[in-house]
Amino acid sequence: MRLQTDIFSGLLFTLFALVISIPVSGHQNQTQSGNVYLIIVSENFLTSPSLLSFKSFREHDFTVQIVASSAIGTTKDDYRNYIRNLMPAYVLLVGKYGDFPFHAIPYASEVKSYNYYVASSASGHPVPDIPLGLFFADNETELANIVNKTISYENYFRNYPNEYYAHAGSNEAVPPWPVDFNEDILTEMQTRYFNSGGYNFTLATANDSTPNDAWTDINMINSGIRYMIYHGHGNINKWSFGLGTEGLTQLNNTVYPVIFSFACLTGSFSGNAGGETGDCFAQKITSSEHGAVAYLGAYNISGRGMNQLLEGAVNGLFNDSIAPRLGDVLIHAYANSNNTNTVNLYYPTVTTAERIRSAWQFHLFGDPALKIPSTTTGSNDNVIKDDEFVLYPNPTSGIVNINSGKDLAELSVYSVSGQMLIHTNYQAYIDLSAYPAGIYFISLKYEKATIYRKIIKY
Repeated sequence: MRLQTDIFSGLLFTLFALVISIPVSGHQNQTQSGNVYLIIVSENFLTSPSLLSFKSFREHDFTVQIVASSAIGTTKDDYRNYIRNLMPAYVLLVGKYGDFPFHAIPYASEVKSYNYYVASSASGHPVPDIPLGLFFADNETELANIVNKTISYENYFRNYPNEYYAHAGSNEAVPPWPVDFNEDILTEMQTRYFNSGGYNFTLATANDSTPNDAWTDINMINSGIRYMIYHGHGNINKWSFGLGTEGLTQLNNTVYPVIFSFACLTGSFSGNAGGETGDCFAQKITSSEHGAVAYLGAYNISGRGMNQLLEGAVNGLFNDSIAPRLGDVLIHAYANSNNTNTVNLYYPTVTTAERIRSAWQFHLFGDPALKIPSTTTGSNDNVIKDDEFVLYPNPTSGIVNINSGKDLAELSVYSVSGQMLIHTNYQAYIDLSAYPAGIYFISLKYEKATIYRKIIKY
C-alpha cells in the first residue's frame, strides 16, 4: 500500500512539474535566452495557486520558467552556476527565508547576500548584471498579497498621484555627517530628479518633535504616494522610530508605493542580525495586504556606499536609457560610481570596501520585472506592441538584427551605467562586437513612441 502511495505521489509531482515547467531532475532547459523570467521556488510553495497566477501574469511579457529549488542543488554555487548558465532576463526567489543558501560576507558585522547568484564576479565588487527579486513569504496568504499588489500596481500605476515622500530618519549626528545631512540628500534627489517629473514633495525632517514620527509615514503611505525614500538610522524590527512590524497593521492603502530604504537592517530577512532578533521589515511591508509593492533594503550596516546606490537608483528611475522595469533600474544603481553633491560636500571619499558592501547586501523585495512609468506616449494608436518588432539573437555574440513593423526613426545603445555607445538612424542591425560581454539597453524611437529593451552580450 505504501509503495502504491509513493508511486502515485511521484506521478502527481511529475505531472505538476510538467504543468509549470519545473525540471524534476538535473539542470535542464539551459539554453540562454534574453526573454526568460526564471522563478526559483522552494518546496513550501510548489503548489501555490498564487504562484501560478503570477506565472500567468508574467507570461504576457516573458517565457516564464519555474524551477524547484531541489532541482538546482543545495549550495550557493549550485544556484549561481544554474543562473549564470541560463542568463535569464530576470530571476525571482519564492519561498521562506532560509529556503535558499546565502553567501556570507565577513565584514565587521556579517552580511548575508543572495546577490552572489547574479553577480558578474564571485568576489570583489559584484556588480549584479541580472535583476534579482525576492518574494519572501511565510504562508500562502502573504504570497497572495505580494502577487495581488504587483498585478494591481501595473494595472493602475498610471492613475497613481505624482507624490514623492522622503523621511530623514536620523535625529542624531554620525561623524562626519551632521543631522541635516539626511534632509539635504533627500532634498537634492527632489531638486535633481523628481521636480522635473512634476512630483509633489513632502519631507519628514530629522528634527521632527512628534513623539512617534512613524505616524507621519503611515499617514503619507495611506494618502497615496508613488515613491518613498528613507535615509537615516534603521533597526531590524524598528523603522523610522517605531513603524516596525506592529505599525503595519495601521496601513490601509490601496496605492502601493515603491520604497527605497537607505538605512541599516531594514532588509535583514527574518532572524538574527547584529545581535538583534525580529521580523524583517522589508519582507513584512511587501507581504502584508497593504504597504509597499517593492522595497529595497540593507541586510546589515548600510554604510556610506549606500549613497552611490541611492544616486544610481533615483537616476535610473528618470533615465530614458534604462528599461522601464525596477530590476533594470537597480542594475543601473549597482554600477553607479558617482556621489551626489551632498555626499561630496559632507564626506568626499567613499571607500571601495563601502561600495562593495552595499552592492552585496541591498536586496529588492518584490518583482524585479515590475513596470515603472510607461515608455510610450500619445494615444493608444501609437503604442508599440511586442509583436511589432523583433530583436535577434538575444543573447548575442555581436550582431543583433532588428525587424520592425512600424517606421523606426532612430536607435541608441547604452551601457548599463547609462553611457550612450551607439546613436544612429534606423538600420536593420547593430554590431556590439567591439564591446565587452555584459548588459546593454537599446532605445528604439518611433514617431510618437520610444521603447527600450535589454540586450545580453556573451
